[in-house]
Amino acid sequence: MKNFLTLSVLSFLISFSYALTPEDILQKYRNYEGARIDTINQKFWQNSGLTQPRDLTVDYNHLNILTLISLTGCTEEVKTKFYNDIKNLEQDEKYRILEIDRKEDNIDITVLWLTSGKPVKYYSFFTYEDIAGMAIYSEHIWPPLYFTKDQLCEDADSLVSIIYDVHPDMFAVYPEKDFMEEFYLLKNSFTDSMSRIDFYRIMTPLIAKLGDGHTGIMANNIFTTESLYATVLPFDIFFRKDGSLTISKDLTEEYSFLESSELLSLNGHTAPELRKELIGYKSGELESFRISQLNRESSGTPLFGTNYYIIYGNSPDYDIVVRHDGKIETYNIKGRSFTELSEARKKIKTVSRKNFNLIIDSVYNTGIMTINTFNGGEKNNFDKFLHESFGSLKKNDIENLIIDIRYNGGGSDDLVEELIGYISPVPYKILEKSTVKYSRNMKEFLKKNNPDWYMESFFYSDGLHTFNFEETAPREESFRYNGNIYMLISNYTFSSAATCAWIFRQAEIGTIVGEEAGEIGITFGNALNFTLPNTHIVFRSSCKKFYQMNTTDESDIILHPDFYVTETEALDKAKELIGTNKN
Repeated sequence: MKNFLTLSVLSFLISFSYALTPEDILQKYRNYEGARIDTINQKFWQNSGLTQPRDLTVDYNHLNILTLISLTGCTEEVKTKFYNDIKNLEQDEKYRILEIDRKEDNIDITVLWLTSGKPVKYYSFFTYEDIAGMAIYSEHIWPPLYFTKDQLCEDADSLVSIIYDVHPDMFAVYPEKDFMEEFYLLKNSFTDSMSRIDFYRIMTPLIAKLGDGHTGIMANNIFTTESLYATVLPFDIFFRKDGSLTISKDLTEEYSFLESSELLSLNGHTAPELRKELIGYKSGELESFRISQLNRESSGTPLFGTNYYIIYGNSPDYDIVVRHDGKIETYNIKGRSFTELSEARKKIKTVSRKNFNLIIDSVYNTGIMTINTFNGGEKNNFDKFLHESFGSLKKNDIENLIIDIRYNGGGSDDLVEELIGYISPVPYKILEKSTVKYSRNMKEFLKKNNPDWYMESFFYSDGLHTFNFEETAPREESFRYNGNIYMLISNYTFSSAATCAWIFRQAEIGTIVGEEAGEIGITFGNALNFTLPNTHIVFRSSCKKFYQMNTTDESDIILHPDFYVTETEALDKAKELIGTNKN
């Protein structure tokens, strides 16, 4: 084995002088000592006649290739050799190592190389996950930057026809006549040489009008090389309940004194205009949920500047009018590249939220159980967490329990049912009923992504099928928690997390504190992803309609808390209620 390694290293050094490529390295390590190589190749190009971007120096007459190489499942020795071999590519002017991310159990490499061999100045704002997602969705090839009118019309037709085929009640919120009239007007607005972002900008508000938080065009994979030289506003903006906009974070630190100032206008667009426009690009049943999506995004990626860029286009700088310390002031803010902002955001210390956590507040004799996801992939961990947590609550005679799902965007109902089993003293239903629409596009999706459900789908003809849910009996008293229970929710509480809150309310398990949930009592879900044929933009559509427990078409479909406070005040309010009841 040692001789083999010596020969391998020697052969690598020899081959390096003969135009070594990343493929040589991949071949060397593929399936070597348990190692697994995963690669994603991206091809991208500029149409001729375009002016050269400021921060991208390439020869557009030659093909540029971006490769992602991920090495997993190998020994430290192999990882070290792989790492060193990749680093050697930096000695050749044909290659640029954009990023080497050495993680605990794998190494991700991003390599750019040019067939022309010319020097490249490349500013990347993509993360590994962003590009990997684009590769999967676009079958490993980036589409061209610009498209003909016919190509865009074909994609628009595919978008609407697939949603119509898959969705169980597409026009429940927005009438079909109005939708189709607007659809044809939008199609007529297409012209030659439009980009993927143009398509997203035109079509997304129409799909958002369907009022389904699980149906919409996905923005995370629409960026192309045109965005590499974009400059965006370097501020995070918070959308307040009273309609105002507030600068919550300056990523440059140059204007940190403006944080907490009210944003009155941006490049001539007033705050009400910005608010209305941006909300119109978010899917959801309730406006409060759409706003929560903008606020969640503004604290991560994409940031407010990205949303503005998608809708209004690029700007080298930004004129803002703010109310600061009681005075109205005007500033000109230099736009920053995605790379700069990405690097700046890495330096910000953020609160890391565990998926599941339990702490005991001895002052209030209260357990605070935080559940930030119902992701089905976490089921084993979740089951273990619940078993240990409720065992601890019982062992320590904890009288009160606060279940915090304010930041839970949903997941699997299986996890919800497991939680409810520990706390409900009465029979309950996960749902009252669901309507599933079986269709050709649905079955094609299942064939590729969910073989078990695909086999089940053969028993159902295309069309709507309704399924009623049976009651689940409560566990024996010795196996469930019997103290006082409070549930914290917010506008962000969505999908199966909202289902959890609905069951909690209908089964009268305890007291709900916070804001209205992000999802209503009659809603949609089980979204399936599809890819448009030309732009390769990804969109998703619900294939099921859900009725929450005890909900009918005549029910009040908004889940209101028993005590309404903002999401940041909910925990303190629950403790206050516990203290009052104790006294």
